[in-house]
Amino acid sequence: GGGGGCFIATAAYGSYQQKYVRILREFRDKYLLTNRIGRAFVRFYYRHSPPLAEFIKKHEVAKYITRILLSPVILIAWLTLKGLLIPLLIIPLLLLLRKRLVKYSE
Repeated sequence: GGGGGCFIATAAYGSYQQKYVRILREFRDKYLLTNRIGRAFVRFYYRHSPPLAEFIKKHEVAKYITRILLSPVILIAWLTLKGLLIPLLIIPLLLLLRKRLVKYSE
């Protein structure tokens, strides 16, 4: 595992052990740290996020805005960890394809 990090999420949620921060850490460890591009992103994040995290930690409005902005990221990370992201992306595509095939056959 990567250990440490998640500076911005920890600042926004107030605890390294908060459930959403844990989801992001697990996503980092299982997906981002397993490939070159993901590792490069993590290195960039670790290098540049601490000052932003310090700002967020000191301002309640920044915490609130950050939690809103992190919500879709956390959702995608959770869906990926649960193996649900691909099925949720494929189902609408299949329904659209079915609709077009039915329309085409009429």
